[in-house]
Amino acid sequence: MSTRNDGEDALWYKDAIVYELHVRAFFDGNNDGVGDFPGLVQKLDYIRDLGVTCLWLLPCPSRSPWEGRRASAWRSDCSQA
Repeated sequence: MSTRNDGEDALWYKDAIVYELHVRAFFDGNNDGVGDFPGLVQKLDYIRDLGVTCLWLLPCPSRSPWEGRRASAWRSDCSQA
């Protein structure tokens, strides 16, 4: 983990290794068959060991986006994951 304090923190993204992650498809932490945040937390050391420095989390709707779901409604779904 970088601890730079030389004014380059504003450019952190230039050296970042970004891993895009769909929480509900990544790892199931409570054995209900769906990935969740507890599962993600369990795997953070593994992700770090891969060299990842930034996680890009995809939205986690409870229903298919083709069901006319508004993006603003996804926030409550993610908090339940």
